[in-house]
Amino acid sequence: MRTVDLTRRFSVVSFDDVRLPADAVVADARQTAELLDRQRQLALATANAESVGAMQAVFDMAFEWAFDRYSFGRPLASYQEIKHRFADMKSWLEAGHAISDAASELASVAKAFIGVYGAELVQDCLQIHGGIGITFDHDLHLFLRRVTVNRALYGTPADHRQRIATMVAQREDAA
Repeated sequence: MRTVDLTRRFSVVSFDDVRLPADAVVADARQTAELLDRQRQLALATANAESVGAMQAVFDMAFEWAFDRYSFGRPLASYQEIKHRFADMKSWLEAGHAISDAASELASVAKAFIGVYGAELVQDCLQIHGGIGITFDHDLHLFLRRVTVNRALYGTPADHRQRIATMVAQREDAA
């Protein structure tokens, strides 16, 4: 399969008319749902951690670039708008680290937050770099591609917000 992420490959696997012996069964229907949910949580935690790592790398690149790049005789980082953007991005980055660290318990919360603010952070860093950020001469586009694919992988932020709402409603009904 083709994706925007040039560094990772995806494939489709299908099984048609597969028959297995009864001793190949590893779980009953209830256990299977629990096992699949646990695998989903692990996949989400891994993708979230990877996205936060990409966010950190891109933020560090943009921060260094803003001090090295001069515009109208002064560093790009000296402009108030750039300072405000960095302040926003730093808060998203720190929140992304914190929520990703707790992702085994909060997988959908982390996915919803990182999916939105990770993409926003990378886009802001891309804007700070200007045109060079989207060329093959710079690595920033690779991080953009990874965060973009991770945003959709295992469900979108909207899917996970719905999952959170359903879990909260189920807890309230059970109480």
